[in-house]
Amino acid sequence: MRNNLTVGSIFGVPIGINYSWFLTLGLITLFLGLQIFPLMLPNEAPAVQWGLSLATAFAFFASVLVHEMAHALVARAFKVPVSGITLFVLGGVAQIEREARSAAAEFTITVVGPLMSFLLAALFFVIWVATGSSDSTGSIVWEWLWLINLAVGVINLAPASPFDGGRLLRSALWGLTGNFQTASRIAGWFGQGLGYALVIIGLASLAQFPGWPIDAGPLLELWLILIGLFIENSARNSYQQVMINDLLASRTAADVMAREYELIESDVSVEQVMEQVFAEDAQSFAFVTENSHVVGLLSRAAARAVADDERPQTTVESIMTPARDVRVVNSDDHLYDVLVSMDEATVSAMPVIEGGKLAGVVSSDQIDRLVNGRS
Repeated sequence: MRNNLTVGSIFGVPIGINYSWFLTLGLITLFLGLQIFPLMLPNEAPAVQWGLSLATAFAFFASVLVHEMAHALVARAFKVPVSGITLFVLGGVAQIEREARSAAAEFTITVVGPLMSFLLAALFFVIWVATGSSDSTGSIVWEWLWLINLAVGVINLAPASPFDGGRLLRSALWGLTGNFQTASRIAGWFGQGLGYALVIIGLASLAQFPGWPIDAGPLLELWLILIGLFIENSARNSYQQVMINDLLASRTAADVMAREYELIESDVSVEQVMEQVFAEDAQSFAFVTENSHVVGLLSRAAARAVADDERPQTTVESIMTPARDVRVVNSDDHLYDVLVSMDEATVSAMPVIEGGKLAGVVSSDQIDRLVNGRS
């Protein structure tokens, strides 16, 4: 996710906070400070009520972090890479870099999240009971923590993306059908159906059709509509991403690479390159040579990044990626792996080796054209 603030790591898993998280933190704090603790702790000073509200909100997100950490650690146990955990406006997400290799692995990686939330709910419930289940300050905080964690566990079992229940449904269908794509398609339809159902319920409640039994209030009804739209969009995007990944895993670098490429001298100015090489959008990279030897790779993006007034005196050599830093891929590497390599190296193009020799170049633009033509 973009706009993240890295705050540290736990067990080697980077932890980030998206700026949208502060919105949810504030809303939870306001809800508890205005609606809950003043009613439950009327004799406490406002400063105490607000302090408890903020502390409870932080404790809730700590619980969400533990939930996501369970996903991350079990994923790593199954050799599925995890790039980090991000807390954001809707809670948290473990950034798992690829799909599990089996239905059993996906089920196990997914189910530990809700199980951890239920475990935390049970722990806080025991503490709440041990404190006497009274109206004391501490007891009320424990009560809210076990209720919130129970709610997180239950809500995450909703059978729709992005909730854990959506992946649990997909893993179950995957196990039954033996086909990951079929399972993804059915789970996607189910998630979209749930999203549409919430939108219809919200709209019908707002309109108050004769005989309609639900009247949750306009705020909650609008929230239902927004959540429904979010679930429908997420379910559709999740299925599309699975299809894209499947396409990329079935094609290789040789299928899209450019076998003809430009060679430019290292002492040529960026202005000349932009006019003679990168004037056409189809050309997005070029090899840099010096005394007939390839010494680097230049992307159109790097050349464009140079200010117009600096291009005449800026040489290609000063902005190219040196050959020693250029990562290469093999012609039979799957495009999914090629994109992962590009992301790791933060480049948009990579040379392709075939039979030990340079055969061409594959770029993210070429892969995008393939995806846009087939997705």
